[in-house]
Amino acid sequence: MSSLPFETSLAALNNYLGTSAGRDRIGKFVHYGSRGIAGVADDVVKSTEKGTSLHENALFVHQKSRSLFVRLMDARRTMRWLSSISIILTLKSGKFPWKNKSAFIASQLGMIFWQIGDHIRWLQQIGWLQGDQLRSKRISFTGFVLSSLINTMHFLSEFIASKDETDEEKKKVIKLNLIKNAVTLISTLHISELFLSHEGICGACGAIASSIDIYLTFPRVANHNKHD
Repeated sequence: MSSLPFETSLAALNNYLGTSAGRDRIGKFVHYGSRGIAGVADDVVKSTEKGTSLHENALFVHQKSRSLFVRLMDARRTMRWLSSISIILTLKSGKFPWKNKSAFIASQLGMIFWQIGDHIRWLQQIGWLQGDQLRSKRISFTGFVLSSLINTMHFLSEFIASKDETDEEKKKVIKLNLIKNAVTLISTLHISELFLSHEGICGACGAIASSIDIYLTFPRVANHNKHD
């Protein structure tokens, strides 16, 4: 039996890819990974002399990585149509997973704000709405920043409170969620241009966040904890 906590079969991968959320998480990993690679390669292009093998190779990597990044970004934006409906239904149900209900609601409203702005940007992209796409991106991602900040603070408090927790798996999930939201905050701050870091850092943070998401949501092996 595999020592990994999740299924490693082709059937498990097929089931995961059979959901829109699963496909998007994997797409996000490649999307942000290629964004990070493009950012680092661009630095090499700018710092090397034209005509050298290093410059030409870096230019090739930058062009290919950026092409992949942009096309996946556009594809993921299309696949996010009306994705905020699930958030609205959760808010409507009144059944919230956090004790601090106000913080949870604020976090979810931030995501709805981002998704509405994301739809507006998509409509601008296909020419159905007029406006500056970059401005729409900056405005909409402030909602994502707010949500990520609230999530990070929530899981930080959960992590601090879990120091006496005996359930190691629960502590691990809290820690992973804290890391995921912290790196997402760094990434969204850069994209919103509220705090610019670097394309490489933004890409790496997005890839880390999506890899944690994949790890936490991939189909689990039944009764894994009962085996050595």
